[in-house]
This record gives sequence, structure tokens and C-alpha cells, in this order.
Amino acid sequence: MANYGPTSVPFFLVGGRDLLASIVFDFEDGIEADTEESHGLGGTGWKEHKATGIRKAMLSQRGFFDDAVDGVNAALNGAQMTAQVITYGVSGGAIGAKLIGLSGAFASTYVRALSRTGIHKANATYTVTGVKEEGRLLHGKTAEAGATWNTDATPADDGVSSSNAGGSAYLQVPALTLGGYTSATVKIRHSSDNVTFVDLGTFAVVTAKPTAQRITVPGTVFRYLSSSGAWNGAGAGQSITPVVGFARG
Repeated sequence: MANYGPTSVPFFLVGGRDLLASIVFDFEDGIEADTEESHGLGGTGWKEHKATGIRKAMLSQRGFFDDAVDGVNAALNGAQMTAQVITYGVSGGAIGAKLIGLSGAFASTYVRALSRTGIHKANATYTVTGVKEEGRLLHGKTAEAGATWNTDATPADDGVSSSNAGGSAYLQVPALTLGGYTSATVKIRHSSDNVTFVDLGTFAVVTAKPTAQRITVPGTVFRYLSSSGAWNGAGAGQSITPVVGFARG
């Protein structure tokens, strides 16, 4: 059995902004399944319940207030009516580690707590109206500066392929320097033999940071998964930090 602790959380990204430095206390996530009481009139003994088939995801965070350009205040204050894409890691930052993805998350409650005896705090509770998925990390929070890049040599191995189930791909870009290029293109790739990789899905081109995307792909997803990227146009001194993950359907 593997145990994880504070150092096992490599990032907490909300709309492309990495809030890990601000969330120094904790964050909590969970899933609640809706049920309805199903016992009828005249019933005795224990209450009976049936599942409605509907679930909801829950997420909350607590930490320090940060008014940096891409800090927690920029991510949450004034963005409460905007659905966010959120991804975070819980088991380290290596390729293949577990990645949690949420799409359609609203920071429904954002509280700035001020005290005469402590540092300002910023806490948030999210209402998730979309999906919560568990997948694999395909590219960690490291910069890429080459003309092209890929992680084919170190793919995530899910053990088997999944037929006709498709999946969801996540991209968060907390740092970007175009260096004259117009944009960067990031893709998800897969392979059945860990030798030949082909494109599985392509994100919308990245022109600015911070940015976050979730896309879906249909059909068969092969056993091995990787990511790749390339610059569009011409330039020099470019750099991108693409955090990429994939959750099978």
C-alpha cells in the first residue's frame, strides 16, 4: 500500500493558474451520490433508500491570500460566474502519476479572511456542475523550450487498451513565452506497442497564459499514452509549461 503526504502534491491548477503556493493548508475533494427515501406508508423498521443515479463532486481549498498577477485572488475573485477547469496531482509529479480533473467548477463561495493577529487567508468552496475524473499525468509542471517535444520515451502505461470508450484530455498552461511564435500546439498521443505513437487528440492552439482546456476523444485508446507539442510560426527564446493529463472513459 502506498502512502502519500504533502510533498506528493505537485500542483493545483485552476484555469491555468497554479495555486499550490497559496494553498498551504489543505484542500478537500469528494463525491456524493444522491439517494431518495424509498420506504412507503406503513413501513416499519429501517428507512430505505434508492440511488437516483446522479452524483456530484465537491471541492474546497484553504490557504493564504495572494494578489499576484496569477495568484489565488486573480483566479477566484470576480471569476465566480465562470466555469473553471481544475487539475491537481495527489501522488507525485512523475509521468503516469494520478491526476484529478474537474470541468465546470464554479468558485461559488470565495472568502477573504482578515485578522489583526494573523496573515490574510483566502478560502474557496466550489460547486462542480460538470465532471470529475481520475486519470494519468502525461506531462508534469516542467518547461519545454525546444522546437518540438514529446514524452514518447516515457509514456504512461495503463496496462491494457480500452476499446470504444474514448476519454478526456486536460491541458493547463501556467507559464508561456512565445518568443515571436504565434502559438503552440499540444497533442495527446497513444501506442499499442510502446514503439509507434500516433496522435489521439489535439488541444486548441495556445496563444497566452494562463489557460486551461478539456477535450474529449472517442473510440479505442491504446495502452500507452504520451504528449507532444510544437511551435507555430517563427521565433526564438520560446518556453511553455504544459501540464497534460488523460482520463479514460
